[in-house]
Order: sequence, then C-alpha cells, then structure tokens
Amino acid sequence: MGGTLRNYEAIKAGAGSEAARRGQRLMIGPWYHGPFNGKTGDVDFGPESRIEESDDLILRWYDYLLKGIPNGMEKEKPVKIFVMGKNVWRDEDDWPLARAKSTRFYLHSGGKANTSTGDGALNTTAPRPEASDVFTYDPADPVPTRGGGLCCDNEHLA
Repeated sequence: MGGTLRNYEAIKAGAGSEAARRGQRLMIGPWYHGPFNGKTGDVDFGPESRIEESDDLILRWYDYLLKGIPNGMEKEKPVKIFVMGKNVWRDEDDWPLARAKSTRFYLHSGGKANTSTGDGALNTTAPRPEASDVFTYDPADPVPTRGGGLCCDNEHLA
C-alpha cells in the first residue's frame, strides 16, 4: 500500500498539468490487488466493505477520465476510505488526512516473544534495553500465515 499512497501524493503534487493533479482519485479498502470483495486472506470484513459493481465503477471512471463524459464522478470527493471497526465508507478531500495524528508503536520482548504464547508486546512505550528474540527459519518447514495469503487473489487469473 505504501507505493500506492506515495504515487498518489507525488502525482497530486507534481503531475504535468493542473487537470492531472486534480484528476487523481484514491480508494483504500480491505482488499489487496484483486477483486473488491471485502476479503483479505481468510478475513472477511463484511458486506459493508464490498463493492459489488466494481467493473461498473471502473468503467464509469474510464468514461469520465478517458472519454470526458460527465457522469457524476467529477463531483465526488477524490478519496474514499473504508474504516475498519466501524465498517463504513468515508469520502475525504485529501490524503493524508489533515486531522491525522502520527503515533509511534514499538515491539517489545522479554526474550520469549517468538511463539504465539510468548511475552512480546506492541505498544507506544519507547524501547529500552530488552532481551533479544531468536527464531530459526527453515524453508522446508515454513511457518503458516494467520489469516491467509495477503498478496494476490488468483480468482481473476483464469
């Protein structure tokens, strides 16, 4: 997602024309590069997260952007984000959000954070000297993901 956000910000700031800068849109939802079905790996974010007519949305965008057809897309706010937890879509004027507040989080350990029942913690307390953790990586015996793969969905590749 970092690359997508950097590209959006860079084009908004430095595109070759005012029309290109104004024409940028950003949609952030609970999915990866595949369909807008509200699922990431094994996690389903519910019906509120889904964009059922994603092809229609894309075609509407192309009609506006490439063909110059005024279809309402030009009146919509440029940023649409899905708020997890509240499970609502929100339209915004820009990204990053002007009201956003940066919060640093740190990983901590007493030396045994390398298991699911370990003593690791994630919080906002600044680090101090702590015990190190060690784990063995064995490609012949990989650690399974929790929640499923997060990269890509092969549903549309066939």
